[in-house]
Amino acid sequence: MKRFLIPQEPGNSAGANESQPSTSKRPRQMSEGGGPTVAEKMKMYKKNLKFNPKWKDKWCWIDYLPNDGMYCSICKRFGKPPPSARGAWVSKPVANWVKATELLRQHERSEWHLAAVEEKALASVAQTSGDIIERMSVISDEERKKNRSLIKILLRSLHYLVINHSPHTTMFDGIIQLQIDNGIEQLESHKQSSPSNATYLSKFSTAEFLKSISFHIEDNILVRFKSSQFYSIMADESTDISSKEELAICGRWLEDGKAVEGFLGLVHVHEVNAEALTKYLLAFLHDKSISLQKIRGLGFDGTNTMSGERSGVQKRMRSLVPSALYIHCHCHKLQLAAVYSANEHNEVKRVLGTLLTMWKCFHYSPKKAEKLAEIEAVLNTPEIKVTKPSDTRWLARERCVRAVRQVLPALVKTFKEIHAESGDAEAYGLSVLLCTYKFVACLYMLCDVLHTVAKLQGGLQSKDLDLSVVPVMVQTTTGRLRELKDNPSSSTWFKDHSLVFSDPAQLGELDIEITEFDKETFIQTVYKPYIQSVIDHITSRMRSSDVFSAYSIFNPRHLPEEEKIYLRMGQKS
Repeated sequence: MKRFLIPQEPGNSAGANESQPSTSKRPRQMSEGGGPTVAEKMKMYKKNLKFNPKWKDKWCWIDYLPNDGMYCSICKRFGKPPPSARGAWVSKPVANWVKATELLRQHERSEWHLAAVEEKALASVAQTSGDIIERMSVISDEERKKNRSLIKILLRSLHYLVINHSPHTTMFDGIIQLQIDNGIEQLESHKQSSPSNATYLSKFSTAEFLKSISFHIEDNILVRFKSSQFYSIMADESTDISSKEELAICGRWLEDGKAVEGFLGLVHVHEVNAEALTKYLLAFLHDKSISLQKIRGLGFDGTNTMSGERSGVQKRMRSLVPSALYIHCHCHKLQLAAVYSANEHNEVKRVLGTLLTMWKCFHYSPKKAEKLAEIEAVLNTPEIKVTKPSDTRWLARERCVRAVRQVLPALVKTFKEIHAESGDAEAYGLSVLLCTYKFVACLYMLCDVLHTVAKLQGGLQSKDLDLSVVPVMVQTTTGRLRELKDNPSSSTWFKDHSLVFSDPAQLGELDIEITEFDKETFIQTVYKPYIQSVIDHITSRMRSSDVFSAYSIFNPRHLPEEEKIYLRMGQKS
């Protein structure tokens, strides 16, 4: 609605108008056609406003009396309105239809209305007719068993969707209908006999089910965690699938003499600097009533934000809990050692880059992936998919290298056929590269090295890991790597890599000539330097501290054999 002000008389200045007495607080408003003014139209609009029955669908406590106004049925019976309310909603009706929705929202959030709602809930416990718990106490055992059996079916159905990463909010009703179609009469009778607003099949019900399950699991873990005399806190920051920064917090504690790990919670963070992450972590611990004084271990990754010795999260936490020991994640240190040693050698980087290119080639082209499966079937080789070589999951690289080694002939033939059919330049380049001696030798070398490193990583991921044993595990791994370096013929795969070029079932039909000079050059320029680099990085990054080595005194295998020594223990020398 447009507003038009009556223009001033010519010659009248703003100052002259201000000096003259005004007969109205606002300038007169007129419509274009000379009809009712804006003010008159607004007055007519407000006069025609009235109670909207749809408001009761959202605010069920509304008690509307025609020609009077709205009351709150809950506050009229259970409420104790403050003097500032002046009887509104209880003894005095609310009939301001212009601001009705705003007033309804304000009243719904008011403290005295919430108190009245709570009072009603407490009072209703004593009334059999209006309380679910009381009704359950009078129904038969058969009815109770029937209801519990129904809830179990619904929970199992929801659990199936969740563990299979299916959209539970949209598929829950569908999977229930599938079970009805398959003849589960209990679900069918429930759906037919229940009111439309009480079937427990909506997305809101599934959300409530999940919340109930998560609250139960969380409470159980927290009770067990806090009952331990001492415990450790582990935290890591990452980005979820919706690109939100999250801080995952886990706990480790003793239970019946065994180390137990559990997920404590997830905190959405807006900042990822050391100060902010520390505040988020402390706020979480305070909210869950977790005592700082019982913390004896802190486990984070090796970034400066988390592990910084001057202002990192571990330093800030240890200033509050001096008795806590900081432990840099051993798997993370091993991963860094593997990544840095690979980046120092161009041939290894080139092979790992080629593996990533091959994964993209098949991952983003179902047609090429189907072609690989067809050729694997023809060559009678195992049907294996090329997995993604990940920098953050080094075990994935080991699986990727092993898979490519197993289906190398099929890969070469696949890329050649793709190039012949479509002229794909990338496929041609891959078919040529996969047939070179350096690529095949590097592939087999990585099979040996990564297999050895993966064994160490698997041991470090054990829940029952003894920190005092870590140095022994590292020494065993580096010892095996030195044996591979000094004696290539002792390897499982590398000693047979040259057979790939002579076996007709593999690359022998290509007639690629490999000389002893090529083999020796590769061993001296790539094989030995790379393995030595892996050994050096593992040794430097996995160096054990004196504190962790001291834990070996708790190992029963290190106890002295002579009983006389026990008698002198604890005495001054």
